[in-house]
Amino acid sequence: MKFIKGDKVKIVKGKDAGKTGKIIQIFPKERKV
Repeated sequence: MKFIKGDKVKIVKGKDAGKTGKIIQIFPKERKV
């Protein structure tokens, strides 16, 4: 699955679980968004 800047995502873990947001920055080497 590829993510693009501006995609809408739903948080599944952590203190913000269940919230939705928009990708503003992607770190491909660390595999993080």
